[in-house]
Amino acid sequence: MKENNQFRIKEINIRKYCSTEYCGLKSSLEGESLFVYGTNNAGKTTSFDAIISSIFGQGFIDRHQSSLDDTEIRLTNNYIETTIKRKYNKKPMLIIHERGKEIEKIEGQAEVERKLMELFNLPSEDAKLSKLIVNVLVIPQREEDTILRKFSQDQMRSIVIAFSSGVKTSEEIKKINQETDKNKKDIEKLSYQKTNILNEINYSKLVVQKNKKYLNEIKAFLSEYESGGIFEAKKALEQNQELKTNLETLTSTLTGKNDKLIKVRGKIGYQNQYHNKKLLESVKETLSVLMCPVCEDNLDVEKVEGRKSKKLCPFCGGEKHAGDLYEIIESRIKEADSEIEELKKQETEISEQIKDLENKIEELKQKNRIPYNINPIIIRVIKDCNGDEEIKTKYKEYNERYPQLEQELEEAKGKIDSNEGYRKKIDSQIEEYKNKLKELEYRKIEIEEDRNTENIKKFSKTLNSSYKELIKPEESNLIYEEGKIYLDTGISKKDCSQKGEFGYSQKKLIDVALWMTFHQFNYDNKTTNLNFGLFDDIFENIDNVDVKWKDNLISVLKMFKENIQFITFSIDEAINSQISCEVVEKLIYQSKLKDYIR
Repeated sequence: MKENNQFRIKEINIRKYCSTEYCGLKSSLEGESLFVYGTNNAGKTTSFDAIISSIFGQGFIDRHQSSLDDTEIRLTNNYIETTIKRKYNKKPMLIIHERGKEIEKIEGQAEVERKLMELFNLPSEDAKLSKLIVNVLVIPQREEDTILRKFSQDQMRSIVIAFSSGVKTSEEIKKINQETDKNKKDIEKLSYQKTNILNEINYSKLVVQKNKKYLNEIKAFLSEYESGGIFEAKKALEQNQELKTNLETLTSTLTGKNDKLIKVRGKIGYQNQYHNKKLLESVKETLSVLMCPVCEDNLDVEKVEGRKSKKLCPFCGGEKHAGDLYEIIESRIKEADSEIEELKKQETEISEQIKDLENKIEELKQKNRIPYNINPIIIRVIKDCNGDEEIKTKYKEYNERYPQLEQELEEAKGKIDSNEGYRKKIDSQIEEYKNKLKELEYRKIEIEEDRNTENIKKFSKTLNSSYKELIKPEESNLIYEEGKIYLDTGISKKDCSQKGEFGYSQKKLIDVALWMTFHQFNYDNKTTNLNFGLFDDIFENIDNVDVKWKDNLISVLKMFKENIQFITFSIDEAINSQISCEVVEKLIYQSKLKDYIR
């Protein structure tokens, strides 16, 4: 055994685990590899799970804890011997005997796990990454637990970085990725807020546009009244009925067109909220303005995506009335997409008609040499009022109303200014986040260029070499690319994580190649302080046909155990005559064990 500071298994004592039929596994390994054999239902998979949970804890396997569990595992390296005791309804105990120091005893779930992470050099602050690292050092028999299918692309990327460049590098990149995701979400949230602010600004501008035009008409009327021009204009128009009728028609039409233009622009502003948008984007925008009445924080729009995919209410996550909001917004998107161009066309046409009407009114003024202001209010007053007293009454009404309308106009302008200030603040925040994203990207590139590129190339090369040893004399290449494993046969390139692409034997050999590569990098780089691995009956259903796959596997493992301790389980006792594990144990057949294996 080549010396290093990584732990190997010294002794296994699984007294009870999972079921009454299981009689346990006891073996003194002293750091050597172990071959465990037994017939079907003898408890190979149970023993496999028991060893993992005994060392790392229940959270590292997918089996429920049993009231029978009673295990003890002893690990050792050049300086430390540790004993891990776990028993149902009792606090786990860790006994540490370091050379030249007093024996240390640690009790309690959290305390034991924390110390083990430290001893094993696993990331204590990242339980998920710790579990991922341990999981690639073992190969279960269950097909659904294959390394290829158990991990996502991002998870595989994190694991490869951890083994090729070190756990600290993987953690650093993971933190950068998490910070990047958070910044992107913050930008998205701010963008939705900005969209809502812009909608408010556009609406307020329409109000200002309408009220300003109305105020200017009132101001002109008040001015003409105070100068006496309104009375002269009334007298002149009553003497020219044709001119009066034409002006009444033109100004009335102009008022209608101005009102219609405001409405059309309002519709365009509303439809722009949904035009050319994806459903999820619009739902997020709609809900982003909602605020929790308790904490006064905005709704977390990131939850919307998951709720939509599960057809749940986007706001509360409940199942009742789940589709209502989605259906309403989806119908608005379709409506906006179908109507927006027609509305814009109407806007252009009405604007041209208004300009034409204003030109005609001006032409009539010039032609008839009218020295007075002419607008819809003045013409309407002249038309509706029979005498000077009625005109005076109208003057009083408009004069009293004018300051109030002027105040409303200033308030609307103030709201626009306030929202513009808020928009600029949001733009500034978005810019800060974007700059931060650039910094994070530069940091990530720097880390990857400095530490990862060559290491990942080496990982891919080692993986391919391991696979070639297993399938020779066949010629295929196993390629690692950004968290994905591909099999390149020269004719096709297949994603190894896709279900149904490969047969059982091929999948297991790819798994073994990955397992060997991770262990080799762990051994060379001291990624963790672990120097052992497990695999559960990987020989089953791998047969020699045209190529000697099974012979290759046995030959490779025989050489592999020179540097790395492994525990293997098999139904075939004869296999060990070729692998030559130093320690051999037989499991006793249990007739009802299959009822307890998950």
